[in-house]
Amino acid sequence: MTLAGEQTTDEKPEMAPERPREEQPQPPSLEAKKPTRRRPSRRGKRKKRTRAETAAGWLTSKFGRIGGVLFTPKKTFEEIAANPDYFGVVFITVAAMLATVGAHYILWATKMNFFDVDLHKYVSQPFPYGYYVLSEGFSFGVWYLTRNFLIYYFMSWALGGERDAGLLLLCTGYSLGTQLVGRLLQAFVFYAVFPPVTYQVSTETSIMLLAGSVQQLLVHQEAWAGITAFNQDVSKAWQMSPTVRGFSYLTYAINAWTTVVAAAAIYTVTRLSWKRSGLIAGTVFALDTVFFAYSLM
Repeated sequence: MTLAGEQTTDEKPEMAPERPREEQPQPPSLEAKKPTRRRPSRRGKRKKRTRAETAAGWLTSKFGRIGGVLFTPKKTFEEIAANPDYFGVVFITVAAMLATVGAHYILWATKMNFFDVDLHKYVSQPFPYGYYVLSEGFSFGVWYLTRNFLIYYFMSWALGGERDAGLLLLCTGYSLGTQLVGRLLQAFVFYAVFPPVTYQVSTETSIMLLAGSVQQLLVHQEAWAGITAFNQDVSKAWQMSPTVRGFSYLTYAINAWTTVVAAAAIYTVTRLSWKRSGLIAGTVFALDTVFFAYSLM
């Protein structure tokens, strides 16, 4: 039953057409990776360094510093300042002393002859190890290392440079690596180049001196004075020979090399200019020049 005015219809209300659903991106399927076998290294398994190899590497680095000071001093001194190490100084000092004693032993054994005027034959004389050890200890440890350090330190202080006594002493010791080279060269020159020399000795006079008798000393005093005068003349003539004199100039050149290396050490430690650093190092060289000129007289 319907009311009047109402219309009946079987039509359903129209609806908006449905949009196709957008497909959600699916994560890529993770396929199970097959285990791959690792190829063995062609170099083989890395070996663990032994103590000997570690020590050899450590020594190589330390000796590298000594060589670096000789040829690239500025760069090497900067490395020393960043990582101080006293091994090089100790090695240079001990090696220089041993090289000098060894060089003089070579000279004593191969070039020096001793003629006994009483026995009328050549005799052997014991090498004075103690004398040369003490002499080189004073020459290298006091004359070069201590003297140079004190001059460098006080002059850099006077010129307004930074003061670091420990580092400056360390770099001063490294700068003497040039002197080690000179002493090693000295051993070769003594053996290969130096001329032989003959000194006189007297067995009887030596015995009388050891006896301590005043009368015997007076008897042999004239003979001893004659032998001493003869040996002094021989030594002077030998030192004036061209070979020995030429080696003296070579040692002077080594001192000039030391001055250049020391200037780089002073520049690095004190932060002074190159001009002032060269002035400080040149002061030591000037002092060495005075003693060199005196030795030639």
